[in-house]
Amino acid sequence: MLEREIIQDYTFIPNWSKLGYEIFAISLIKSKEALATKEKYDAVRKKGEEWLMKQPCILMAGGCQGSGVNAFNISVHRNYSDFDDFIQRFKLEWGEAIDDIQTVLINLAGKQILKPFSFKALSLAE
Repeated sequence: MLEREIIQDYTFIPNWSKLGYEIFAISLIKSKEALATKEKYDAVRKKGEEWLMKQPCILMAGGCQGSGVNAFNISVHRNYSDFDDFIQRFKLEWGEAIDDIQTVLINLAGKQILKPFSFKALSLAE
């Protein structure tokens, strides 16, 4: 029952630094108001889904609400130069569709990670 109804996919959480990744990025995106029509939204959504599937550095992406943004993506990068190249490609591809993008960069090799990303805590949830 657990595998049929609860577990969507099996995954692992690597030691990012041993794989050569230094940056975890959380990007918050505000799309242009012009996308509010159904036909424009549908076209951009289809293009977005196709583009996202071709970006191996993006771990998760989608719509969201709050803080004046309506989309997000979570990505990993080998270093700042790799991130900078990615964000420039993103802006060139999506510049006509976005008003703003704000990104928080997390140093995966730094000493500021107080609780590493893990699913273990879910087993402790009540």
